[in-house]
Amino acid sequence: MATNLYSQIEQSIEPLRSPSFDIQVRGPDKLSEIDGESANERMRNAAAAADAANADVLLFGRLNYASGVTTMLPEIYIRPQRFPGGDEATGYELLGDPIPVSDDIRNNTAAAALLTEDVAKQATSWVQLAVGLGYFRLGRYTDAASHLSQALNGGVPNSQRNKLLNLYLANVANEQHALPEAAALADQALALDPTYARAALGKAQSWLRLIARQRLQRRNH
Repeated sequence: MATNLYSQIEQSIEPLRSPSFDIQVRGPDKLSEIDGESANERMRNAAAAADAANADVLLFGRLNYASGVTTMLPEIYIRPQRFPGGDEATGYELLGDPIPVSDDIRNNTAAAALLTEDVAKQATSWVQLAVGLGYFRLGRYTDAASHLSQALNGGVPNSQRNKLLNLYLANVANEQHALPEAAALADQALALDPTYARAALGKAQSWLRLIARQRLQRRNH
């Protein structure tokens, strides 16, 4: 399955390649195995493997076979050093909820293909997020917004990823001086997580900047 997943992700990210980003995808034979009983242990092992391979994004996961059903818990690690300012999107994350397939993929090629397709969609969405953060760091806000929006609209729904995407899109809108849009995007992040302090702060900052701009415009007229 890992080899097939590698091939699908390679095809999925082809449109993301540009002179600004040389995106390389490495197969499972080029990376060490990520194991560990706890999430913290897997995070440490993923961080070490990413550093050893000089990989920005590392996709891995665990398969469980029980009662004729295969379940995969897909996981991802994004190196924090490569994406300054994207701290909440970096490090270890669950790629999404566990993905069940109603058969044993070891004996059913179609079931394996369906599972691979779902995981590839999730992975591509996170890669889009990482590319969007890269463009944001370069100050190319239109490109950043494009990739972050595609990440938001693609893949299997994931509230953790989507609240981050709405926050980063709000940051882009702020840089583009689209302050009402920035506040609305922060609101969308808060709808997914009402306790999300960074989104609440971002919304408040957008409104304060908008009020200050309106006052300046009134004084100038």
